[in-house]
Amino acid sequence: MKKAIIIPNSNKDTGLLITRKVISKLASLSVLSYISEDYAELSEQGAEIYSEIPKDAEAVIVVGGDGSVIDASRIALLLSVPILGVNMGKVGYLSEVDP
Repeated sequence: MKKAIIIPNSNKDTGLLITRKVISKLASLSVLSYISEDYAELSEQGAEIYSEIPKDAEAVIVVGGDGSVIDASRIALLLSVPILGVNMGKVGYLSEVDP
């Protein structure tokens, strides 16, 4: 994997601390992170800002709860790529990892 879309839920990831760690870790693995223009401040972390869904992404990584994973699944389906949830919610039924 060389390119991933990161979809944070800023209500769950206060200050986007976990999202920043995800972007940093991916960068250390030479993986480009795409992030919505709504989170343009994360470009300082090395993320590339997008206004339209990048078609060359190979995965979607969601930092949030189960609702965030469900919302992001539309993008993963559109691109036919896997989705990874980082659980920031209470249940975490749809998430694969905890922060």
